Formats: sequence, structure tokens, C-alpha cells
Amino acid sequence: MKFEMFSMFAAQYPKTISVSVSSAVASKVRRGEHIGPIPFGYKSVDKKLQINEKEAPTIRQIFIVLRSHKKQHDIPPNKPLESRL
Repeated sequence: MKFEMFSMFAAQYPKTISVSVSSAVASKVRRGEHIGPIPFGYKSVDKKLQINEKEAPTIRQIFIVLRSHKKQHDIPPNKPLESRL
């Protein structure tokens, strides 16, 4: 009987943790806070993402390359990004 009770609680624990984590993530999203690592091109200011102006030109060039439909293997790897376009 004791074993069955502990088994019941043990089976419920992952569901309880899942609900707690999901609600914490949802509340961070509502507050506008980022979740996970900070993406390249951004910086964290007061737990919110802001554009990193030093990395912004690189990000813009990456999007230009993506928009031109170039494949990664078409771009020489050892040249600076500006000269790869």
C-alpha cells in the first residue's frame, strides 16, 4: 500500500514540474524577457534584448546573403563577410 502511494506521487511529479516550468516561461514572455541564451547581435539590458550596434553590420550582411539565396558552400570561408557578398 505504501509503495503504491509513493508510485502515485512519483508519477505525478513530472507533470507538476512541467506545469511550473511552462507557467514560468509564459510569465517571462509576457514581461518581454528573453528565454535561453542571448542571440548573436543582441545584448541583455535589464533582462530585455537590445540590438548590439557593434554586431549589427554583420547581422545585416548575413541577411543580405540569405536574401540573395546564396548557399553556404558558395561563400568562401576564409574571407571577411563583406568581401564574400
